[in-house]
Amino acid sequence: MFHYLYSPALALIFTATILTSCGPSHGVHRAQSLCCYQTGHLYEAEQTLDVAMCREMPRGNYLHSPNATWMLLDRGTLRFVGEDAEGATSDYRCAIEAMDRFNQISLPEQLCQTLFQDDFGVYAGDYYEQVLARVYLALALLHEGDLHNAEAILRQAEELQQRLRASLGCNALTQHIAFCDNPLAKYLLASMLQARGDVSNASILFNQALDLAPELPDPPNELSHDTATVLIVTHNGNAPYKVTSTVDDSVICAMALEIFLDAQGIPPAMSSFGGIPIPVLAFDPMSRPHPVRVSLNQRSHRPGLAYDVGEAACRELDQRIPLIAARAAARLVARRGVVAAAHEHSPELGLFTDLAMCVANSATCADTRSWGTLPLTLELARYDVTAGQHCLEVDTDYDTECSVQHLNLPAGSLCVINIFHTHPGVCHVCIPQRYLANPGD
Repeated sequence: MFHYLYSPALALIFTATILTSCGPSHGVHRAQSLCCYQTGHLYEAEQTLDVAMCREMPRGNYLHSPNATWMLLDRGTLRFVGEDAEGATSDYRCAIEAMDRFNQISLPEQLCQTLFQDDFGVYAGDYYEQVLARVYLALALLHEGDLHNAEAILRQAEELQQRLRASLGCNALTQHIAFCDNPLAKYLLASMLQARGDVSNASILFNQALDLAPELPDPPNELSHDTATVLIVTHNGNAPYKVTSTVDDSVICAMALEIFLDAQGIPPAMSSFGGIPIPVLAFDPMSRPHPVRVSLNQRSHRPGLAYDVGEAACRELDQRIPLIAARAAARLVARRGVVAAAHEHSPELGLFTDLAMCVANSATCADTRSWGTLPLTLELARYDVTAGQHCLEVDTDYDTECSVQHLNLPAGSLCVINIFHTHPGVCHVCIPQRYLANPGD
């Protein structure tokens, strides 16, 4: 039945290629790096990730690395938390450039993903990650004081969300994917527009953001000339990570296929019963968000949920699963054809090929790549205060004493403070140096 498609030599070459290409292409260094990051060992996390990046990109050319996007995003966040805003902006820019370049998967890459495994091709990031990359770049630029470029990046995020909705709706294979806008991106852009006096456009974006995330703080209708605005963004917990699982009932479907083939005179193959691998999300119980209490001049505002990263990841993966499972099923059928072709030539070759395919199918993994240093939730608190000196206090359930910082806020300023609460008892407060009353403390 399959002899006109395959020769024994081609079957052996194909089987050998699959055996050498299957299995995860990354993992150990990344797991070590994320563990160090979540427990507060930023230097060790960056050093471990640098080792993996040197192996993946020996010449530093990220545009030729299939894993460049998530590596750059992970390192960018490590640098951001360590208050290396310049290094963070560089990594985020490179990651966004890689995303834009890799966003359209070529036909050869699609063929390789179908024949071998999903992470054989480049990783361009999930849609919500592509928007968040621009949000984090804007936050890093705001930390540096580059308001002009931060606003430009947030405008890019708005344009990207519009393009994503349009492109997904035009493609028959993706029109079922419902893309949701990022309310934090809208709120940050609205706050910048409001600070420079563009009240009408700011009001439109504020309303859109509040419709998407009702817990966001209500902004004032207008700001007086002696007012300073403080936005406190809390990056709370750790985003879920992807692991390989199998499609429910895929083994039963494989059994039905083998019964059908046996009726056609084709002997059954054990390699068909490995199941269809798909990615699923896993949550670490220690990575859930924990309360972070923030007060300015002893005025405490409960941070509102600005963006639920975990929910966005679950929603997008659920919508992508039909396409992922279809590609995995096509892969299984192609490999089954190789086994059948080998068996037609000789039973011994068929048995060998079947055993080899058993190994290949068991080693084939789903694409579990993602931006690992993202939080589980992004929360936002807002204070509009009179210009001058103010006292900021940050406290968690695991601190013996709260962190106290004194701020010096000029009139008309927009001070964005980032708090990274990555693990119980691990909290990094990143305040732009220009707003500290005693810079360098």
